[in-house]
Amino acid sequence: MEVFLNQACLKRLDLVREMERHCPAHLASDIMVTGSVSRGLADDNSDIEILFLTEEDVSEVKRTEWIKSIGGSEIQSYSGPIGDRSTWLIFRWQDFWFEAGWQKGSQLTAQLEQILSAQVYSHDKLRIASIVQYAIGVRDSGLLPIWQAALQQYPTELQEAIISSTIAPWTLDLGLQVRRALAARDDRIPLLERMIADVHRVLRILFSLNRQWEPDWKWIPHIVEKLECCPPHLAERINTIVCLQDAEASVQDCFALIHDTLKLLPEVWQKRPEVRRILENIG
Repeated sequence: MEVFLNQACLKRLDLVREMERHCPAHLASDIMVTGSVSRGLADDNSDIEILFLTEEDVSEVKRTEWIKSIGGSEIQSYSGPIGDRSTWLIFRWQDFWFEAGWQKGSQLTAQLEQILSAQVYSHDKLRIASIVQYAIGVRDSGLLPIWQAALQQYPTELQEAIISSTIAPWTLDLGLQVRRALAARDDRIPLLERMIADVHRVLRILFSLNRQWEPDWKWIPHIVEKLECCPPHLAERINTIVCLQDAEASVQDCFALIHDTLKLLPEVWQKRPEVRRILENIG
């Protein structure tokens, strides 16, 4: 996937290439730049996200020692492996902050296979596909091109699973009534929590309809630009909802966005009773 890299991205990519030259083979067979740099979105405030792949078990002590040996400082560890079983360190190097993860390539291969076969479809799992799709290989054993080629296909079964699971909470009448009640009470924190979840569901549906791998929900104005099938003024409408200047108006804006999103579903979905019920309840 061709992405235009601005000067902030190029500067950070050059730093990673310099770091790669100092990285011994036993610490990484592959090194990939991910995050805002790989998407061409980095700015002067952006950190640098890197993923190191190796089939060896590299202890935190060894990783920390290597970072110190190249001049890294302020090293902090995540409390343990995250959901995809990668382990991460945060540190400063040459006046930039880095987030560096280590993972086995075989683990990542297995996770991508599960995604492509629609065995998993939660957001935390699918964002892995988006990360890999946009990753820039700085040290490459040949895995990244294989993965990126496979991710050119977006399974219909996955789209079905995402839409079915995502609309399910909206079929509960009580959930929609609670939003109206919270707005009437001007009880904004629990209302905002629910509407942010609604916005995330809208985005998941739209990315699946466009057969695009859903990313982290950052840089919203930029990531939704690539959605050909979406409600008009999507980014602006999301900002209006979450700003919550008027609680009751925000609920109506949120329901209108849900409505407009569901109306984009294929006709076969429009005829399903659960979709018709949601549209009636938010009308």
